[in-house]
Order: sequence, then C-alpha cells, then structure tokens
Amino acid sequence: MFERKLTSFRKNDDKKLLRDYFNSQEGKNFTRITPIINYFGIGDANDTYEYLLEQYNQEVEKRQKQQKAIKAKQSRDKKQLKKLEERNIWVYKISDGVGEFKSQLKKKFNGKSIVVDVYDNDIRVKSIRIELTGNFNNWWEQQGKFIFIYPEDTSIFGLYPDAKIYIYEGKEFNKNEFKKITQIFKAADNGKCVFNPIRSWATGKYEHAVEMKNKSSKSKYKIVLENLDELENKYSNGVNEDNIDEICNKLQIDISIEKPFCVKKFITCKSIKKALKHFRYLNTRINHVELNEFVLNEKPEIVSREELLKIKKQLEQDETYFTFDKDLHNACKIYTLDKVYALNNEMMECFNEFEIDTGLINCKIDDIYDAELSEFIKDGTHYNGTVDFKDVTKFNIKKVFHIDMKKAYTQSHLCKYYEGFLGKITDFRLTNKIEGVGLYFIKDIVIPEGDFKKLNDKLIIYQNYNVYTSAELKFLQSQKCSFTIMSGCWGVKSIDFKFDDAMLEGKSDEGSSYYALWTGKCDSHYLSTKKWINGDDNMVQIIQEHTDAKIEKYENGEICVKYDKKHNYHLGHITAFITAYQRLNVLEQLLTMDYNNIIRVCVDGIYTIKKEIPFGSFRDKNDDKDKTFGNVAGLSYVSDIQYDIYSDDEFKKISYDCGNCRKHNQKELHIGAGGNGKTHRNLTDKGLVKVLYVSPSWKLARNKEAEYKCRVSVWARLITEDPEMIGIVKRYSNVLLIDECSMMTEGEKQTIFDLYGDMKIIFCGDLGFQLSSFNGVEMNKDGFDDIIQNNTNYRCNDKVLLSLLSDLRLMISYDRPTSEINNFVIGWFKKNNRTITIEQLKEIYNVNDMILVGTNQIKDIYTEMFNGLEKYYCKENNRLHSNGEIVIGKKPECKSELRHAYTTHSIQGETAYHKLFIDSEKMFNPRMFYTAISRAKTLEQIFII
Repeated sequence: MFERKLTSFRKNDDKKLLRDYFNSQEGKNFTRITPIINYFGIGDANDTYEYLLEQYNQEVEKRQKQQKAIKAKQSRDKKQLKKLEERNIWVYKISDGVGEFKSQLKKKFNGKSIVVDVYDNDIRVKSIRIELTGNFNNWWEQQGKFIFIYPEDTSIFGLYPDAKIYIYEGKEFNKNEFKKITQIFKAADNGKCVFNPIRSWATGKYEHAVEMKNKSSKSKYKIVLENLDELENKYSNGVNEDNIDEICNKLQIDISIEKPFCVKKFITCKSIKKALKHFRYLNTRINHVELNEFVLNEKPEIVSREELLKIKKQLEQDETYFTFDKDLHNACKIYTLDKVYALNNEMMECFNEFEIDTGLINCKIDDIYDAELSEFIKDGTHYNGTVDFKDVTKFNIKKVFHIDMKKAYTQSHLCKYYEGFLGKITDFRLTNKIEGVGLYFIKDIVIPEGDFKKLNDKLIIYQNYNVYTSAELKFLQSQKCSFTIMSGCWGVKSIDFKFDDAMLEGKSDEGSSYYALWTGKCDSHYLSTKKWINGDDNMVQIIQEHTDAKIEKYENGEICVKYDKKHNYHLGHITAFITAYQRLNVLEQLLTMDYNNIIRVCVDGIYTIKKEIPFGSFRDKNDDKDKTFGNVAGLSYVSDIQYDIYSDDEFKKISYDCGNCRKHNQKELHIGAGGNGKTHRNLTDKGLVKVLYVSPSWKLARNKEAEYKCRVSVWARLITEDPEMIGIVKRYSNVLLIDECSMMTEGEKQTIFDLYGDMKIIFCGDLGFQLSSFNGVEMNKDGFDDIIQNNTNYRCNDKVLLSLLSDLRLMISYDRPTSEINNFVIGWFKKNNRTITIEQLKEIYNVNDMILVGTNQIKDIYTEMFNGLEKYYCKENNRLHSNGEIVIGKKPECKSELRHAYTTHSIQGETAYHKLFIDSEKMFNPRMFYTAISRAKTLEQIFII
C-alpha cells in the first residue's frame, strides 16, 4: 500500500486496495463496498470509490514527499558521516555504557567548544553544540549528565541506546576566508529602504509646519522633500555605500548603519551643517537596511515554548528580521526590531529572589576583573566523587549496606565545623595563618598515623599545594595535623543562610532540585555568550567584517555569534563551602566506622559489608531497591586536586599573584600629611578585592579613576537614604576607600559604619590639619580597629617647603590662633621674597596657574580681573566632564562658568603643577594656609598675594 498512485479503480485489485486503505485509516474491517457507502453517506459505489481514490492518492503523494525528504536527509547524513570519519573525531558507542565516557570527555575536550552529533543507523538524529570552557565538573553536574545520561526518557543515552556519538571541535569562521562585499541598498524596493523613513519624517515635518503656519519650517522641509525627489530619481537602481555622504549633505541629516551583533558602526556619515535628524539603520540582509530605533523593553512578552517556536516559524516564513537566544533544548528568546519574546523562567526568578533575600547577591566575584582570585576559588572548589575501597564487582549490590545524606547540599549547618560561608571577599593576599572564614593555599601538610591518615591516603583529599576552606583546616587541626598556610582569601564577616521552601521544593523540567542546580550555577564560569540569527554565507560576510566575535555556522542555516563577556559574576566560593561541609559530614561518619567494613564512598553515600549506624545528616538506605554501583570510581574522592609531587622550586610556578601580607582589619584609618601616599598605598594594594574609591567630589574621583583605573564614586552616593543606590554600592564593592575624610562629619562616619558593616572600610585623610566640613562636627578617630600613621611626604620634594609645612602642623597641633598662624606665614614668605602685589600678579599669571582664596567674594574679583582668558569651572556631571572640573580653552559642553580663582575648601586633595597664588585676605581658619600651601610640590611654585 502507498507505493504508487492509482489512475482508476476499474480493476478488482484496485478496488480491494482502496477498501483496505479505508479500513486501515478508520480501524474498520469492511470487506464489501456497501458498508463503506453507508459510512460516508455517498450515493453509489462509483462515487464512493472516486472519493477513496482521491484520498488514497493524496496520501501516496504525501508519503512519497516524506520518503524523498528522508532519502535526501539520509544522503546528506551519509556524506556528513563520511566527512566526520575522515577527520580526527572521537566516536563513542552508546551500547558500551557510561563507563569511561565522562572522564574521556573531560580528557579530550575540556576547555573547548564542541559539536555532538548522534547517528542512529547512519541517520543523524541529534546535533548540539556545547561549551566546555568552564569548570568541567560543575558543567557536568549542572548540564552534562542531563544531556547524556539522565533522565532515561530524554537523555541521549536513554533515547538512542544503539547509536554512535561523534564528538569534535566546532568550526569557527575565518574572517580571511571572505572578500569584502560592497552593498547596494536596493533589495526589492530600489533604494526605498534608505529613502522611505526619511520621506515619512520630512513629510510629517512639512505638514506640521503648514498646520502651524510656520513659513520658515515650511520652506525648509519643502526643500528637503524636493532634494529627496532628486536623489530618489538619481539612485533609482539602489543606493551604494559610497552615496551615503551625498545624501546626508543634500538632506542635512546624519545616517549610521549597523550590522547585526556588531559593536562598531558599519557606516557613519554626518552632514556638513548641523543635522536636522539622525537616522539609524540596521543592515538586516544583503543590499537591504531597516530603520532601527527600537529600545529593548526590559520586560519581554512571556510565552510558552510551543508559542515561541510558532512565532519563530512565522517570522521565518514572513522573512522578518529577528535574532534569538538558545538554551539546551531550542530557542528560548526572540528579538525583533519592535518586540521581544521570552520563556517564563520560574527557576531563575526563584534563584534571584533567594540571592536578594539572603544578601548573597552582594557577595559575587567577577571572572574578568577578579581573574586571579576566581582561579584561586576554582582551585578550592572540590566536588565530591567516588572511590572504591574494595573491588565492587565481587559484591552483590542487593546484599551490601548503604547509608547516605538526605539532600546533602542542604546539610551544612549539621557539620561539626560549621562556621558560616565566605561571603564578601575583601582580601586576597599572602598570609601564614587563618585570618577568618575563607579559602587558603597550604603546603607542608603532616598527618599523624591513625584512622584519619588511613582514610586520607585512600581518598586523597588533603594534599600539599592545594586550596581548602578554613572549616577543613580547622578539621585538620582537630585531627592533630599540621600545615603551612601560604596565601588565602577572606572577608570581614561570614554569611549565614539556609535554603528556603521554594529552593528546597522546586524542581526543574528534568526533575533536578533547585537548591542543587543553584549550587552548581554559583560555580559557573562561562566567559562567552552566544546570539543566533538565520542566514547564509552572505549574512556571515555582512557580520564578520565588523565584529571581533567568533562566528560559527550550522548546517541548518543558523549562524551563531559568540562574544566574550564583559563580566561574569559568580559565587564559586559558596559552592566551595557547600561541597566542603558535605565532605566533612562524610568524613565524620567514616571516622565512626570500621575501615575494613567500607566498600565504596560515593559522593554523599557509603556502602559497607556490615550494617553501620548513621548519625547526623546520614540515613539508612538499605530498603532502596534502585541502589547500584553505577558511578565510575576515580583515584581521588575530590576534584581539582594537585597531587603532592612538587618541590618548593616547582611550587613557585603554581603560586598565585595576590597581595602582600597586611594586618587584617575591618575598619582602618590612615592619617598623615597630604602627599604621604595614604590613598596611593591602598589603591595599589592588589590584595584588596573590589575596591571602590569614594571622594567628596566627582572631579577628584575621576582624576583617581584616570590615574589608577579604579572604580570610583562620591560621598553623596554612599551616604544616602536611597536603597537602590546603597544596593549598587553593596553589590559591586567589597572594600570602601574613603578619601579626604578630614572634611567628613562624625555623623557621616557613623552612617557608613552602620550601612556597610560587611565590607572593609578604609578612611584616608589628614585629620586635624586639613580644612574640615562646614556642616557638622569633624569626625574623630573612635571606632577604628587600627590607625596607621603615614610620615613620608611623596608629593613635596623641597626641603625648605617641607620644613615650613612641619612648622605649620606643629602650630596647628598646639591650637595656635588663626591670626598668629596667618602672620607667621605672611612674614615667612616676605622673608623669602615670595610675596607679590595685584599688579605683579597681572604680569606673571598664566591661565594654567592656580589662585586660591578664602571666600567666594574674593574669587569673583580675580575672575573679573582675568575675564579675557578662557578658563571654566564645570558645575554639573556628564559623560565628558565632572562637577568642579577646570577646563582651559573652549567652553565645555556642560553647565559651567568662567572662573580664575578657587576657594581653598574646593581643591582639597589636589596637586598644583604650575604656579600657585594664595590670597592672604580672609584666611579665617587656622588650617587654611596649611591646606593651600600643601597643594604645591616645591616652594618655587608659591606666591602670597
């Protein structure tokens, strides 16, 4: 049946064939035509056979098309298979079982981007791409085992027991393989893809001018429309890339054209005159652009997977431009030029709420900016595996005894050595002791003879030149072990949390518990992300010319563009502690048992010859009918272990690039004269983690940002009642470096202590000598764990000036009156011929010099005096300028005013590099002259007016 079409039903064999077709379709068993006539209600036998003939032939045609498609696919698959067999590809037969699959996959492809093709009877039934560029064991627990092994009804091993898996490195496009394409934007609309949006805009402007009776605008846009007519006629066959400049100048507009996924513009053309409008286009396919003015909505339309795939199919049929994201299963998010569609991700929402509620969201480390620390954490994250104490093949699994931990990742609090979790990491540096809850790199480990040494020799957990949690080191000390700590990472306060009901009870589509998946996700270190677009070689060429990303192309016409991430925030240190507490729970149980009774230790389970009594977090699993010895045993119970094979010289090659030793305090105060390196010392200490430099002004903050490449902010954003602003500080900073604290009030200091108690807080300033705040009581030295005095002046290298500054500090410390200090300074400078008159100032003043005064009224006199010279004071922040910034020359593009003198208060923390003029009038504070003079590097710079 269904092999060929029928041309008639005249033969008895044909009639029987049609009756059989009807019976097979309807599940009937009619041998004669009469019951079939009655079934359909058709007039006679001929009409009924005609109807059946038509239905049969339609089915034959459908089957033939399907067979043709199958044969075409088989032909393509065989060709692909032949190509694969000619390459150096790992082929694995699923029928061989799990066996060494996981370890061989890690050995052959860890750190690579791979393609997995599954062939069943020489037909490719599945093809996926996988990134193995992070921590392999984390990837396996989080994704790998659900792709290949579990559950049986959806995994590769379960669905295709007789298939072969072909695994090989994915091909990446080489930009040099393609020649540059010169596009002519015409497509099917002869250049209208460029002109139509411009015409729509210009027509709207013209009609509005007519309505408002604005003759000037009416005339202007009438000329634009006339010029547009001329250009459309001129470029009726399409607009070449090189014609864009002419269009911009003729129509007085700016045009930029982008390509999909490309950061830099493909074409940017500007009008010679100030543009009336900027048109942004997207090069959606070869020789075609579309207006691109859509701003992505943060809340996409949520749809089901089935709906999303229907939308994708419809967009493809309509040839509508879109890009999309993929997960393990299929498309999961679609971006068009005017809308975004996404799947509802309840699990990720649950994870996010849990991290916010517990404060864990503020404890993340960035793989990119904290690269060395991230590597250190990864080296200290040891996943627990399987070790055989005896040959398991000699035991009947049904007759051995089994105990394990219930929800092992949730049992941290039951560990005898529980001390919380490493939360915000503030320090990563050399040390020889446990500074706090953290991770530490050790050597010289000595384990005395006894039960624990016997277990460790078998499990190979604690070895030299490895990183372990502080909880494990305290466990080792309880076992009378000794070791040398070389470096570590820690914080000022541990974090304590438990999984809530949503995390404990939630399950993924594959049946995995949320808490377990979250633990794996915390240790996710994928440093690239992917975007997808449908296309051909032309689209590949369009994209590849203007992106530094890697381009991969699949056989089904989907192009994948892989980007390096700018950030990858993770909580790997939380995973390190969860797996460590799980491990310690297992070790505590093992230490109560007879070593000779143990058959196998499998993650959080123990198999024994005789029944053992479980305690703590363990439970009896002897009634478990599904117990097996299915897990593959390894040499070590833990992952990521360096074996004890290094000498001290070899150790130097694997040491970590961290900060030097430093006393650990939560709250420090660094005091000393300006230029004594208080700020410099802390900003160059690479042992401090996620430092935020905070100053009184954006001008000083941005100067430090440019000099030290550090993250910066200002006091106003730190001392605020805005929870969102406070949240940003907590989320992206672990150490606060607060500069010029002599200007801070005691109340502001206490606010910082209260708001940021889980962070390291470092104050820097010249308390008691630099000018204090106008707004309250100057902060005192109370509440700090340590006060560090800095005595070497690195700014000033003039011995005479240093002597003067020293004398002034002595007078201030003895509370000498303002008049006495002012008279001393003026007399000293007169004696050294460093005083000048206003007339002399007019002769020697240069626009690069600095004039400091006591009050705002005096500064205005000097601004009027030199109003012919362009020197501006910025009064707002924007992308280019900071509030308080001084700009010499052309007026800056921000709110600003002409200014040639500045109050001494306003320049605290800055250094003068040219001549420094100090007006001696209205110096009303005993610290004012000292603050002004200490801006200079040499005496030769300073003149007293």
